Amino acid sequence: MNKCLLLIFIWLLNTKTIFAQKNMEQNRKDLEDATENSAEEINDSGQNEIPEELINLINHPVNLNTDNLDILIRYNLLSNIQLNSLKIYQNKSGKLVELEELQQVEGFDKKTIEKIIPYCNIISSKSEQPKHQLTMRFQRGIQNEEIIYPGSNSKILVKYKAVLSSKWAISFSGEKDAGEEIFIRKNKMFDFNSFSIYYKGNSFLKKIIAGDYTIEYGQGLTAWTGLSFESGANITSIFKYGRGIIPYTGTDENKFFRGMAISFQKNKLRYDLWISHHAIDGNIIRDTINNLEYISSLQTSGFHRTISEIQDKHSQLETAFGASIIYSSGKVTSGIVLSGQHYKKSIQNTNQVYNNYDFKGKDNFNIGWNYSYTIRNILLFGETAYNINNSFASLNGLLMSIDPRFSIGILWRSYSRNFTSLKSNAFGVNTKNANEQGKYFGIIFKLTRTLTYTGYTDIYSFPFLKYRVDQPSRGYDFFHQ
Repeated sequence: MNKCLLLIFIWLLNTKTIFAQKNMEQNRKDLEDATENSAEEINDSGQNEIPEELINLINHPVNLNTDNLDILIRYNLLSNIQLNSLKIYQNKSGKLVELEELQQVEGFDKKTIEKIIPYCNIISSKSEQPKHQLTMRFQRGIQNEEIIYPGSNSKILVKYKAVLSSKWAISFSGEKDAGEEIFIRKNKMFDFNSFSIYYKGNSFLKKIIAGDYTIEYGQGLTAWTGLSFESGANITSIFKYGRGIIPYTGTDENKFFRGMAISFQKNKLRYDLWISHHAIDGNIIRDTINNLEYISSLQTSGFHRTISEIQDKHSQLETAFGASIIYSSGKVTSGIVLSGQHYKKSIQNTNQVYNNYDFKGKDNFNIGWNYSYTIRNILLFGETAYNINNSFASLNGLLMSIDPRFSIGILWRSYSRNFTSLKSNAFGVNTKNANEQGKYFGIIFKLTRTLTYTGYTDIYSFPFLKYRVDQPSRGYDFFHQ
């Protein structure tokens, strides 16, 4: 009898474990779908990977009764229209008491609720216990006999994050690519090291970040160094939800600032300031006749293996600064962003016709105005930016939920050929947000409970020459499933 009870207990325990594993697998699949339907994030190894912050949602769901729901928008678990509907419901009826209340929120159908419930709750965490997370990854590459690098052919990644309380957090990242040296006198630790201290306030003082951080404002035309999704099967990806200043925990050696950033809140206005100063990679050109040094291009590969790559490492000093004022009042959000950069060595690219309008010199400055406005089931958004060289870039879009089963997305963009924004990451197909005009149209139609049609068409043109393209060109992308 005791043996039978023991066997039944073991069977129940294993069954629970199996179901838990299946739930985790289903959650991971949903996250993969969320990122795949938006776009692809390319990690440091050049392969698709679910962002770390999104995976954390499985173990640390967000509280729907707080304002920190931007991650659900960023990864298309919710649309901005749905989030606005949720806020309207909460203003009228108060905080959610149970998740089943979501059925009463306009725009929340059964499929949407089932999709977000694994990553949401309505319980505020009262625990002040510190949380520590350590991630280590080791990859062993295949040795190339023709090319011998000074370092080993192993790639090593170490990440540590500690949430010390509801207000304080610290993070560290260290990484070396295959072929790079580690723990030598010049590098001291890894080839790339990143560290940040984050303080989250309550009322007037909202955030302080010391160390490495990224910025996300507007629709990405003026200041955006964080992750960005491009056109994809999910039409909501054409709208960017900027988070302002964010601690940097990645290992991309180019898409971050190093210094200090601070954010204040006064009533409906938010004020952000940032300053950064650090060394970056650049291709050094030496003029022996005039005894001058300049940079022909900024290097973004992050590799420091060969002699030339090591010589280019940290050869340029960049000072970046900026400010933002954002007004937010329910359905309306509008902001002005200023962003500037100064380089110690002048940037002078090769004298080719196609790069005639590329950035040259030591200083660059941009100012932009962005907006978003929600009218019932319609979201209007856009940004217009001006560069100090007297050029403009603009994009404007619309997301409309005509019916719970039928939604459309439209985006128009026009970027001048000489527009220069060194810290931008807006919607587009060109390598830079310049020399491009385009029109995007996407649609989502839920034919039945189990059958959904999604598709988009993006038609674009390049008024000026491009690399290896000696005349104005045009093209189109389309996707339907």
